Amino acid sequence: MLLLKYLLMIAGFALFGSAAALVAYDVYLAAQLRHLLAGEGSGRVAGEAVAAPAAQAEACAPLLCARRPARNPALLRRRHGIRRPKTLRVAGERAA
Repeated sequence: MLLLKYLLMIAGFALFGSAAALVAYDVYLAAQLRHLLAGEGSGRVAGEAVAAPAAQAEACAPLLCARRPARNPALLRRRHGIRRPKTLRVAGERAA
């Protein structure tokens, strides 16, 4: 029983440590993003575009040009001229 207690305590401390590490990593990523967006550390003016290598631009071109289909069902129905199905009447219900 004592072994189980200490095993669970160690597991709890490990979980708290991993949660703290995840929070620290998120803060680190947020700081890096802030530096990149501000243009610090790269010797560039803030907001200046970075030229991508030609191979990378060619590899990304199909992904950037591909159109995503609309996922909104109402827009799909309107675009293709599909009307909403009529609601089914329950037996014994009169038409209004």
